[in-house]
Amino acid sequence: MVLVSMLSDGLTLEVDGERWRGLQMMYVKPVGTYTLTCTVSDEHVTSSFSIGDPPRFHDARSRALAGLAASALASLSVLVGAVLTVVIAVRRHLHGR
Repeated sequence: MVLVSMLSDGLTLEVDGERWRGLQMMYVKPVGTYTLTCTVSDEHVTSSFSIGDPPRFHDARSRALAGLAASALASLSVLVGAVLTVVIAVRRHLHGR
């Protein structure tokens, strides 16, 4: 069974000066070895074909959400660190009496 979904033109990725554009996502079950062929209609055009996971943070919304999540995690870490510092200071102060 092969499930193929066409992707929108908005899925592009630029890495090391090369621009990649997602065209299709394929899910194949059962897991196994398959042959996939890519043909180019114009003889003078060279094309690369790559198989792999789609980029996770490919659009502005995904990058903004990832930045927001990273900021929230950093803020939570600072807050937990401050609470631990206060708890340790109070315990040491009370233990010294």
